[in-house]
Formats: sequence, structure tokens, C-alpha cells
Amino acid sequence: MGKNEAGLDYGAAMRFYGDTLKKLIDLSRQIDMQVNMITSLSSVLLAFSVTQIIQQHEPITFAVLSVCMVCAVISALFAAHPPRFMRRAGQHQSAMYSKSIARYPSAVEYEAQLRSFLSDADAMVGEYAREIYNLSKYYYIPKRKLYLISRNFFVSGIALATITFITTLLF
Repeated sequence: MGKNEAGLDYGAAMRFYGDTLKKLIDLSRQIDMQVNMITSLSSVLLAFSVTQIIQQHEPITFAVLSVCMVCAVISALFAAHPPRFMRRAGQHQSAMYSKSIARYPSAVEYEAQLRSFLSDADAMVGEYAREIYNLSKYYYIPKRKLYLISRNFFVSGIALATITFITTLLF
């Protein structure tokens, strides 16, 4: 690719952006796996606690557990696909965003846009940086926040149910 007037090596910049994008995608996949685990564990504990409530075994303890597990499952489901208000805050979409691609009337016109980026290295670096920024700020960070909320509900539910169970045994 070469260098610009300031001495920026575009090839090195594109490798850097590519590595950054790959890392971001890997982090998002890791969050998705963690969300799946929390959803599964919370669902199992929810089913178990509802069964125990129906059978009248420590209803207060299992009611506390059920409420926390419901909250954990709901927030985990939102973490799997964050709500629109968390994903879209008026950011400028890059040319690589699927809805931006769909706005072109034909593949030929989109190809022409991509070729113009190839001829203008600064524009290409800008589009790549915009895509990485948007994925990080408006996709990964909301997923991570919602996962942490879900995990906190899960852990809190187990802790509160344990405390409630111990309290009912003592009194």
C-alpha cells in the first residue's frame, strides 16, 4: 500500500486494524458463550426452585432464588441481543455495516464505493477505524454490561437463597 506524506505505513495500519477487529470479534464470542452458560444455569435453577415451591419445600428460599434467576435469564437474553437503544446512539455507520451495504441499489455501485476506498488509503483507514469503534462501543460494550448484570443476578440469587436458607434453619 505504501506510505502517506506523514510517513504512515498503510499496510501496517491495516494489519493492526485487522488484528484489532479479530480480537473484538473473539471477545464478543467469549461473551456469547458466557451468556449461554448463565442462561442455561439460571434456567435450570429456576425450574428447580419452581418445582420446590410447588412441593412446599422452603418456599421463601426458593422464591428468592426464583426471582433472581428470572432476572438473570432476562438480562442474559438481552445480553445475547442488546436492545436497540443500547446499540444505536446516532453513530455514523461505516460502509462495511450491513444496512449501509443494503442502501446501494446494486452490487456494482457498492463495488465502486469499495474501489474508491482502495484508491484513497486515508478513507479506507477511516472506514476501518469507524467500524472497529462502532463494534466496540455499540455492540461489545452493551453485551458485556448486560452479561455482568446477568452474572450479578445469578451470584446474588445463590447468595441470598443460601442466606435465607441458613436463616430459616436458625430461627
